[in-house]
Amino acid sequence: MGISRDSIHKRRATGGKQKQWRKKRKYEMGRQPANTKLSSNKTVRRIRVRGGNVKWRALRLDTGNYSWGSEAVTRKTRVLDVVYNASNNELVRTKTLVKSAIVQVDAAPFKQWYLQHYGVEVGRKKKNASAVAAKKDGEEGEEVAPAAAAPEETKKSNHVLRKIESRQEGRSLDSHIEDQFASGRLLACISSRPGQCGRADGYILEGKELEFYQKKIQKKKGKDTYVKKVFVCSVGHGLGHLAKMAVFVSESDDTDYEGLLGGIQRGCLPAQAMPCMLTGAHVFSLESN
Repeated sequence: MGISRDSIHKRRATGGKQKQWRKKRKYEMGRQPANTKLSSNKTVRRIRVRGGNVKWRALRLDTGNYSWGSEAVTRKTRVLDVVYNASNNELVRTKTLVKSAIVQVDAAPFKQWYLQHYGVEVGRKKKNASAVAAKKDGEEGEEVAPAAAAPEETKKSNHVLRKIESRQEGRSLDSHIEDQFASGRLLACISSRPGQCGRADGYILEGKELEFYQKKIQKKKGKDTYVKKVFVCSVGHGLGHLAKMAVFVSESDDTDYEGLLGGIQRGCLPAQAMPCMLTGAHVFSLESN
């Protein structure tokens, strides 16, 4: 019957093993995890479960309904990336959609709603003052390229204009969210269970929760390293004629490679621990002749 959730096959706290005195039961079965992946090839499977009920197992998703709590609005949008998961970094690397995963979603549907509701376009990058001044001080004889035609605004009735004006009184937009609108991506949290209901729905992060996860993501980015410099060194010729070789891969220019090597040689940083301590650093052994 495959994976089982019963306790008969488990050892007791004393270490003793129970004799299997009955066959496996259907109600004690377990199923493999969905491991829903971020992919445009949407795939959802129908699962018949206990009692004739139905679950929807999402195997691949890239869209979901996300709620903007402070504005009481929900829009269907694309999930662009998985950026943080409190339980396991491996789920971030493999872009697995699970409940409570922090993802980046497309800000366009919310930007359009904000423009329609408040008449304000958020996320527009402000022109640099120095660039504007330089343009004014240009030579008179120089021909200026025609500016790109602005999109024509639809004519609004007086009733709609009065509505938009009345909404300006209570309007307030968090600076953190406004910065995200400029980048075109909003941080959101998945609140549904894609492997159970077949959907990756959630809510836009705001306030203290947004600040918390932004700090976590920034801290994680600081730890991550990417291929920019490669430094190969011999750590030492230890027992059994083994030459330990270390390869350090780092993004920053000011990485103290000599300090890292010295730490390993002194025994402060064991060679086997390096992959855990430095993301992207690999330590391996070679037999010397």
